[in-house]
Order: sequence, then structure tokens, then C-alpha cells
Amino acid sequence: MYPQANTLTQPLTKIVATLGPATAAPEIIAGMMHCGMRVARLNFSHGTFEDFSKFLAAAREAEKIAGIPLAVMGDLCGPKVRVGDVPEGAIQLNVGDRFIVSNNDCAAHRNDKGLLVLGTNQPAVVADAQLGHRLYIADGAIKSIVEEKHNGCLTCRVTAAGKVSRRKGINLPDTGLSIPTMTDWDRECTAWSVKNNLDWLALSFVRSGKDIDDLKFLINKIDGSDPGKEKVNRLRTVAKVEVPQALTALGSICAAADAIMVARGDLGVEMDLEQVPVLQKRIMAAAHAHGKSVIVATQMLESMISAASPTRAEVSDVANAVLDGADAVMLSAETSVGQFPVETVGYMARTALAAEEFTAALGVVRQPTPEQLAITSRYRTAALAMGVQAAAQSIKAKRIVVWTEFGGGARYLSQLRLPVPITAFSCNRQALRQVGMLYGVRPVQIDRPENATEFLRTIDAYLIGKGFLTKGDPVVVVMGTPFGVAGAGSTNTLHIHYAGDSEAVGTPLN
Repeated sequence: MYPQANTLTQPLTKIVATLGPATAAPEIIAGMMHCGMRVARLNFSHGTFEDFSKFLAAAREAEKIAGIPLAVMGDLCGPKVRVGDVPEGAIQLNVGDRFIVSNNDCAAHRNDKGLLVLGTNQPAVVADAQLGHRLYIADGAIKSIVEEKHNGCLTCRVTAAGKVSRRKGINLPDTGLSIPTMTDWDRECTAWSVKNNLDWLALSFVRSGKDIDDLKFLINKIDGSDPGKEKVNRLRTVAKVEVPQALTALGSICAAADAIMVARGDLGVEMDLEQVPVLQKRIMAAAHAHGKSVIVATQMLESMISAASPTRAEVSDVANAVLDGADAVMLSAETSVGQFPVETVGYMARTALAAEEFTAALGVVRQPTPEQLAITSRYRTAALAMGVQAAAQSIKAKRIVVWTEFGGGARYLSQLRLPVPITAFSCNRQALRQVGMLYGVRPVQIDRPENATEFLRTIDAYLIGKGFLTKGDPVVVVMGTPFGVAGAGSTNTLHIHYAGDSEAVGTPLN
């Protein structure tokens, strides 16, 4: 019923699925992989390192069961601002009510004037907020305006009613908070991620490119790399765009991060809700202009937490994200605590396939923008990728094949968003896991061939043997000469190959 990993029906768009109690068993994760999941997300906002270790072990076991490289992405909490404890369980706030936010992390109580006092875990909220600023609680369910500020307290008036309960989130759309982007818990989670060989790490509430640079510096410090040099096989970074400050620094954020996430949860609270679809397109355009992958996240198939099928609006949301150029789409509670995790991934995969088939039928291929060319043209692999695009269109290639030592060649080819799959062969397991999140890239682990001729034989044996190609199908092959030599810019050769052709056993190319 659902797309299977060993068929031609896998979408080019990648699926990120969050692990949780509903997906703790390796067999369930493997089932999601067979339906199209290629990245498992660990949400560090919920759980302990013992929990994360169990989920990671299950993901690695599922990878063996499915026989497909699976990337694991950690998602750091960031400085989430929350109210303190609410001993009463939940307190109703009605329109016109006044309440106080204290700079102490105290339990909710009434002061001598009968006003509700809420504590907060971030004293900077009181220091940074100004009169007239909006203050939202519980993901915007409760809206208020700051009317007074004195003695370490904000007095707010409710403009949208709701119930406040313990540790609900606080958002201040108009306030530039002075709190650091990374917390002590984030640093502990980063250390755990490095030591446990995770593949991607997402940073929440990014406000500038410096936040990502600081995360990279910490990663290098933990793994012992030279901070002045990028580790070729390092843990790669995702910048979550979800606060207004990030929108004014998109250029520096896209330049610093390895990938971008449109985190629509907090973005939809921090910004006017009706602006989120437009901001999604703007963020995606900026990321693609810098040659970076984009993940679209939050509430994509949320009804499937408890329903066996999604709503029409949710399916349209997923399809439009794909049509807009999303490299990956993400599931959160749908798979972490939902009742139908495997079925949810199946629906997402089929929806992505339908959108991709529509664009392929129209002959739509996203050309790199002048800005992207200016940024990437200094690298030989980027220039070669442009040649691959022209060659693939000219010969109507059925498949693009690349040998990649550390994933760089696959990343450049993915940016072209070609309508055919890119099979990335490598002997580097972590590189294959990482590129598995990139649009159109299908990673395959093999031993390093001795030379280019042996590589062509391997291509034929694998792709024809799996039924991905038939004899005579045109293929564009990208590799280095001499073959298999690691190093910057070593991917330098474009070769036109026909599956099963005699050239695969002819004169060596090296």
C-alpha cells in the first residue's frame, strides 16, 4: 500500500520524522524508513539522555533492518521562555483581566491586590520588554499587552482569553531578548550529540549567523578539531528560523548554517499568523540562494496524531511545501506520540511524489540564481554541477551517479533539484547518512573501487540489479580523477555512461 524503499516510488523530497514513545521500537522505525523516512529527529526538549540513547540505538538497529543509511538529527531546545509552576493546574484569564509577570521563577499566586502573579524562567523577559509590547502565553493562545513595568515585574492586560498552566511558553513578538541563544542544557546535548556520532544538529531561536558559528566552534572544541578549520566529516548544523530577528539576518544565517529549517511553530506565534506562508517562501528563497537545503516543519499532518488519514488542507500544505522547493518536510508529534506513525510517513511520501510528478510533467527545473552562482562558483564541484545539469537534460538521463568521499559532490548536485534521483556511492557511512537528507540524493555504501572502470561496473551491477535502470539507459557519472582521492575540489570529472555498456569493462579511465 505504501511506497517501499526498494522500488522506484521513493520521493526526491526527504522526510524527517521525530522519534518518541510511539516509535521506540526498531521495527516501527524501519517501517517508516520503508515508507520514505530518511532522517530521525531527537527532540531534546523532551526526555533524558537515557531516553535519547534508547531512541538512537533503535534508529541504528532500524538502519540495519531496512538496509538504508538513516541520518539522526538532534534538535536543541534553545532558551525557551516559560511561566513558572501553576499549583492550581490551570487558571482562566479572560479578556480585560490584568496579571503580573515576575522576574522570579516563582509559583503562580495572587498578590495583595488580588492580581495573578506568574513567574518566569528567564528574568530578561522583564528587563527587555517595554510598554506596549505584546506578550503571548501557551503558543499565542493567551494574548496580552504590557501596560506597566516596575520593581522587576510586568503588568499585562489580556486581549485574547485562555487558560494558563505550568511551564507554558511565553513569546514576545516585539521584544529583542538579550538572553544567549544556547543554554547550559543545549551545551550538554551538543556534547552528547558529538560523542554519539549524530549527523545533524538543529539550533533553536537563531538570531544571527554568529549563533551558528558559536555552535560550530563548540562542536569543534568537543571533538578536538582545530576551531579554525572545518572538520570534513563533522556534525552538520541546521538553523531554525523562528524569531523576527532571524528574518533581518537571513543572509548571515544562511551563509553560516549547513541547512535551514522553517520552524513554523514559534514563527507563527512571534509573527502575525497570516504572514507565515509568505515568510516560508521568503526563507526558502534565501536558503536556496545560498545553496542550502530547507526543511519545512510543524503541524504538517497533525490530525494524524489521532486520525488514520490527514485532512485535505494538511495534504495541500505538504504538497505546496514541495512545490515551493522544500528539500525535506518534517513530522513532529505525528510520529513521536501519534497512533499511526508508519501510515503518516506513507501519506507524506505519496503526497510528495504527486507534487514531484506534477513539476516533472511541466518540465520545471529550478535554475540556480545569479546570487547562488556568485557564492558557489569559486568551487570546481559547483561549476561541474552546472555541467551535469546541462548534460542530464541533453541526454535525458535516467539517473545521476556520484562518488563522494565526504558528501560535498552530492550536496552541490542536490542544489540543482534535478527531476531524476542522484545515487551517491561512498565508503563513508556518516557522509552517506548526512547526504541522505538532501533533495534527490539516494545514498549507497560500497567499498571504495580500485579505479573508475571498477566503479562503472559497480554502478551497473547495483542499479540494473535493483531494477532502477535497464541496459542502455543514459547516466551522468560524476567522480574525481584520479579516482577516490579525497580532498577539496577532487570531484572534477563528468562522464556520460550507458547502463551495461561495454565501456564499463574497457580501457580504464584513470
